Amino acid sequence: MSEVQTSLAEATKRPWVEQRKWVRHLCPPETRCLVTVPTPGVGLLPAVVRNISAGGISLALRHPVAVGTVLDIHLSNATHDYCCDLEVRVVFVIGSREGDFALGGSFNRVLSDEELQKLL
Repeated sequence: MSEVQTSLAEATKRPWVEQRKWVRHLCPPETRCLVTVPTPGVGLLPAVVRNISAGGISLALRHPVAVGTVLDIHLSNATHDYCCDLEVRVVFVIGSREGDFALGGSFNRVLSDEELQKLL
């Protein structure tokens, strides 16, 4: 058995431990997101907010983005008459068969409880 296979086998025996710092929340359809993609010719794209926490966000986007990319996002929720602009550093990207991309990223700052509640 190779060293990688041994490590994987050992890792699957260990119990899974939650390591997230913040609770994730599902967002209502009223929470909108526009993403500025730093790819020439792409510009501003709508994204679906999959979930959000005080420290980060998960989005569904129709355009691939490289891990490590810093995106400017505009979040809004008309129900709460609230909007904010944030930077997000992409930490993972997963493509789907349908052509969408699920991406997760960390904010450049932690959202306050009040800001988070206005987006939910």
